[in-house]
Order: sequence, then structure tokens, then C-alpha cells
Amino acid sequence: MSIGWRMARAASKRSATVCFVAIWTSARGHRGSYRVMRGDDHADRVLRGRIGAYRLHAGHDPRETTAKARAAFASSFERQVDPAGLLAPAERLRRAEAARKAYFVRLARLSARARRKRRSSPQ
Repeated sequence: MSIGWRMARAASKRSATVCFVAIWTSARGHRGSYRVMRGDDHADRVLRGRIGAYRLHAGHDPRETTAKARAAFASSFERQVDPAGLLAPAERLRRAEAARKAYFVRLARLSARARRKRRSSPQ
């Protein structure tokens, strides 16, 4: 099994447009791929993504489709503060909540700094 990227040329089944398929394998053995259509511009890809998201949320409750991801994100703070799992559950939750707050305050600080930088730069 090779680790890295390779590009394969493929014909789209929906149209005569030629696309390129990027196939990757990570060091842990995870595989994935994605298609890049020739001639697609960024705005078109954004609109197609938005259409797909609206169709997904029209058929499913977003809280259900994102429940696993939100649970994994929340548990990451618990693993961060207690990697060995030695703390009492109440103490682990208290520390995880503090780590979560620190994470979001750091994001807010970086966001404010970026906005300040954009405002001060000449256009």
C-alpha cells in the first residue's frame, strides 16, 4: 500500500466532462478520494456544496447528523485534560469545561486580531 497521493483521470458519468480523481492513503491506512472537475470555478463549487447541505438538512435533523461529531469534539477536551483517565469524573468534567472555554476564548482572540488587522491594512 502506498502512502501519499496519486491522480487518476476519469470520465464523469453525468456528462462528457473530464475530471481528475485524487486518491490518497494516510500513514494509518485511511483511504479517500475526491473529484476535481476541469473547468469548475470556486463559486460553482461553493454553490454546489450549499445545495448539497440544504438537501441534506431538508431530509434530516442537523442535530442528528452532527451528533457524533459534536460528541467527539466534546470528549477531546476530556482526553486533553486526563489522557490516562485517572481523574475522578467530576474533576475531569470541570477541567474539560475549563479547557473548552480556553479554546473558544483563544478563537475569539484570534478572530478579533484578524479583524483588527484587516481594518488597519490599506485596501
